[in-house]
Amino acid sequence: QKELAGQTGSYSLCQDAHAWHNPLEALGIPTTYDASEVAAVSGQAIRALSRAEIEKLLGQGLLLDAEAAKVLGELGYAADIGVEVERIEPKDDFPLAAEELTHPDFAGRPGRYVTMTLPDLFGGMRLAFLKRKPGAVAISRVVDADCKEFMPYTTIFENGRGGRVAVMPIAMEPGRFLSMLCPARKEQLSALLHWLARGRLPLEATARGGVYPLAFRRDFPGRSLVGAFNLSLDPWSGISFDLCSGGREVAGVEMLEKDGSWKPSRQVEVKPGKAGRLCLEVSGGIAFDTPVVLDVRWR
Repeated sequence: QKELAGQTGSYSLCQDAHAWHNPLEALGIPTTYDASEVAAVSGQAIRALSRAEIEKLLGQGLLLDAEAAKVLGELGYAADIGVEVERIEPKDDFPLAAEELTHPDFAGRPGRYVTMTLPDLFGGMRLAFLKRKPGAVAISRVVDADCKEFMPYTTIFENGRGGRVAVMPIAMEPGRFLSMLCPARKEQLSALLHWLARGRLPLEATARGGVYPLAFRRDFPGRSLVGAFNLSLDPWSGISFDLCSGGREVAGVEMLEKDGSWKPSRQVEVKPGKAGRLCLEVSGGIAFDTPVVLDVRWR
């Protein structure tokens, strides 16, 4: 279900419900269409859900773009997401230069900017103007060419249902995700998703000396299969997997070899991660034709 504005071209008929999938996967954060600790919703997909389904999402971690936040407000849930979307406007109507990441818990520090020009290379980028509710916190802001604040931007909120909500007020339309593939955005989205998942994000992969680790995790009784494909044309010098262990200790790790066998490898180092998580460091050259696949056995 989708509502179109007047004078809308056929391009607006494109499916927009999967817009978060592309940037998250490209930044090493696997996505799933099964139940998860965090749901990422874009466009008008939320209109297809029942009230019970919407309220279930609002009680967990929820990442929203401008359109999804607007729709939830129209459905009467503005108090649950911490903001009201007053309007969504073309970026080029305003003298905007960059998004400044300001909150230290979400990759922010003074003078850390992400350009607002790159997202508009395809034209037509749209931003939401937000009115924050009490308790909502802006973790970034939009500035002009003189680095003066134009408006608060990405917002986080904890609601009365026990859920955590993050609103990134860009309209995540098809093709827009390429502008999000930069180190600062990777750090920001990583911190946001770990916060939304309350430390239980299943997996995040970070390639060393490279980009685009298409990562995956499959859990089985007593073991987990973790891996990544190098979707760039350049070799990596290594990769790290940050995964939720569920409080378990590692009994052993084996790597899938080119001949199809599983063997312990000196390339793999097991380290304690942040907040009780587990880090698997894989060293050595990783080419585009050699996926990394690890079999992690739990005690």
